[in-house]
Amino acid sequence: MDSMFLNRLGVAFLLSGVGVWVCYAAGAAFVPHTAPAKPAFSLPGLENKPIAPSWRMRM
Repeated sequence: MDSMFLNRLGVAFLLSGVGVWVCYAAGAAFVPHTAPAKPAFSLPGLENKPIAPSWRMRM
């Protein structure tokens, strides 16, 4: 390993880390921390219905 290879490896790790940080910062800035109470695109009549327990769970 020569110094040029190690420099390229260091730059690759640095750019990857900066890219991850930028994506995280952009996501934190533009995406709300809580989900909305009702989705923006929902069809009428599709309310949540309780699911009956499976017969396997009754054993």
